[in-house]
Amino acid sequence: MAKKTEFEKLRNMLKEGARESPLLIFRATNKATGESFREVSNRRRFKDLEQMLATKYQLIVDNDELFVTDNVVRWAIAENKLHDQPEDPQNKQAFKEPTNAVLRDHNLPINV
Repeated sequence: MAKKTEFEKLRNMLKEGARESPLLIFRATNKATGESFREVSNRRRFKDLEQMLATKYQLIVDNDELFVTDNVVRWAIAENKLHDQPEDPQNKQAFKEPTNAVLRDHNLPINV
């Protein structure tokens, strides 16, 4: 049997995690400006963000229960790097690209 790549291992971990807390796409709209963006998350984190950001943003689920695709795995890798170094401009851009790829996969407008 072939040795699993790190990418395959991460895919399997995401699938396991999604069984407990499904992945989704949500839209966050700033209540003051009306500006919005979309994000990939799991249901548990979405509920936490909904409570934390309730005064500034309206959060709406655009797509429930995403499948774990190659683009979702790439998003997770970029999200982890951004979490480790949130102010790094390269990480911000590297996060935006796979997020937009997931949005395109689901026929949703991309983040500009």
